[in-house]
Parts: sequence; C-alpha cells; structure tokens
Amino acid sequence: MRQKFLLLFVLLAAAMLLPAAQTMKTGSRITHLPSPLYLDNSTHSLSEFQNKKYLVLFIFENNAAALQEFPKINTLFKQWDSLAAFVGVGIGSAEKLRSLPGATSLPFPVNIDKGTVKKSLFRKGDRAPLAVLLDKNGTLLWRGKAAGLSRIIRNCEAGKFDINEQLRLEIFNDAVNEAIKNNKLDKAVKLFDTEYRRNPGKIFLLSLQVKLLKRLNRTQDIFKILHDAQKKSPADHRIFEMEYQLIGETADDKRRPEFFTRLKNNFARSPYVLLGVAIAELQMPSGHLELATVTDLVESGWRSNAFSSSAARGAYALEYARILHSLGRNDLALIMAETACKDLAKEPKAFAKAEAALIYYRKLSNFAPLIKLPNLKN
Repeated sequence: MRQKFLLLFVLLAAAMLLPAAQTMKTGSRITHLPSPLYLDNSTHSLSEFQNKKYLVLFIFENNAAALQEFPKINTLFKQWDSLAAFVGVGIGSAEKLRSLPGATSLPFPVNIDKGTVKKSLFRKGDRAPLAVLLDKNGTLLWRGKAAGLSRIIRNCEAGKFDINEQLRLEIFNDAVNEAIKNNKLDKAVKLFDTEYRRNPGKIFLLSLQVKLLKRLNRTQDIFKILHDAQKKSPADHRIFEMEYQLIGETADDKRRPEFFTRLKNNFARSPYVLLGVAIAELQMPSGHLELATVTDLVESGWRSNAFSSSAARGAYALEYARILHSLGRNDLALIMAETACKDLAKEPKAFAKAEAALIYYRKLSNFAPLIKLPNLKN
C-alpha cells in the first residue's frame, strides 16, 4: 500500500522530497529541505528563498571538489542574482562543513544536510558538487555541473527549455545504466543506436555504441554503423577518424585503400582533414606505413586550394614542408617553406616559425652534400 502511495506522489509531482530509496524525477516539486538548519545557526523554510524566478540548490560535500567549485558558483551567483536565488546544501556535520575553506563565506545561505538530499536528488552518475535548478514553484527543471547552469537558464529565458525532453533523457539514461549493470550490452547498444538516430549531431552517443560493440567483439557491426553514420553526416570528420582508428586497432590493412579513397573524395574541399590523417599516418608502425598514402593525402589537400585565407594556406604549407622534410625531400620542403613565409607575412608568430624552418632547410641543403662517411681503413 505504501509503494502505491509513493507512486501516486510521483505521478502527481508531489510537493515533497521522496524517501531515500527513491530518486526524484525531473518535473517533480520540492517545497522543503529535510533539515531547516543552516550554517549560521538559523532556521529557514525553502519558501523564504522562492522570491525570484528561479531557485538554485548548490549541493556539495566536504572535499576538494567543492573547493574547486566555490569560485565558479560565486561567479554564477553574481551573474544570475537578478533572476535566481541560491541556496547551498552542505552534506555532513556542521563542524566539518564550517571547517571547509570558503563554505561559510559563500554569498548565500548554506543548509546542513546529513545526506538525505543526495539520496533523493542524485541520479546514477551524478556527483557532488551538483547544481539543481528549480522554478519559482519548486518544480525540478534540471540537474548537472555548475558549468552548465548558465546555458540552461538562458534556454529557459528564451523559451527553448523542454522539460519533457529532460525527462525523456533521464529515462533513457536510467535504461542504459540498468542494461549495462545487468550485462545486457546488446540492449544498451540498441538504446544508443536509437538515441543517436534521433540526435545524429551527438557524436558521443555513436562513440559509446562503438565502445560497447568492441566489448562484444562485433567489429564488423562497428564498421557498418560507422559507414551508415558517414552517409548521414558526411561533413563530420570525427566519424571518419573513428573508422581510421578502428582500422589501426584491428590491423585490417585490406580496408585501408578503400578508406583513403573515400576520405579523399568526401573531404576534397577540406584540406586540413586530409592533412590531419596524413600526419597521423606518419605515426604508424613501419610495417603498416604506406608513404604513398601520406603524400597522396597531403598533395590532395594542397591541390584543392580550399583555404579560408592566405594565413590558413601558409600554415598548411608549413606542415607540408615538415612532412616533405621527414620523407627525405628537403629540396621540396625548402620550396614549401618559402611559400609559407610569403603567405604568413602578416602573421608575426606564425611567420617566425615558418622563417625558422626555412633557415634550417637552407642550411641543411647547403651542408648535406658535404657530409661523408669516414674512411675506417685509415
């Protein structure tokens, strides 16, 4: 009967904190904190602080993480003081909280809590310090790191905050955590796949899916989902980089020619993407390194001439020169370094680097023919 009573309170967004075994859902209402006691020995009801459009609860523990967050929350308090009231919630005894440097000098009241708030408000994965945003009526809108608070308040003010979406994501996260906890990795993969298709811009969802598939040794499936993702988001070089990394991890050299051809065609107008892969390719073990691939990629990027400015072209030329030098063509590196200097003439710092490279390549060009092996017979 008691469980039905608690469930009814959740569905009705009950105006109270739930018992320790139950984590409050987004959209629930908070009208009071478990303890009325504050660090300055005063007592308050939560309603006393609900005199602005929003109320921020800053929940922290007596640890180093809190010390790092105190300056941030002080800045946020000054930034949003006109719109939001702030209340600190320190977890621990009054003595320990008072001994925490900066706790008593926070610019807002600090409630003393024995851990009940943490059990009620912290979802799986949440860590203190935690910022909790409520509206004027105590409706739980959002929870997360203090660094994300400004973005959420701005979205609320612009009418872009969707509490239903927050709740949906909460349910999604719970389902994923439960699947992984019970070692149902296939189910977690499907959940990530569905969510990524819904939000293809959130690359971390694809990355998490890939990690789970690696644990399941489903390499072929990883290649398939990456190829599908590339078709849907052809301009996102990160998806191609994930495939490049996977090819390296699996030492599947047969895939390399087709991958590089596809990469060149797809990023024909993105020279820095091609340059980045060329530089990465140079770090490959000699047994897998294909020097022709390196030069093909960097040459393709240079031939595209798709640079946003002369400075961008000069920066590319300098990197091209370094690659040519590493491949034993100091004569060509010298030419590219001269080009870089011309293009970077109006960029003092970049020009200094290009000029230093040019001087070195010139010295090497003049000195290299003079080097001879010693005659060991004499």
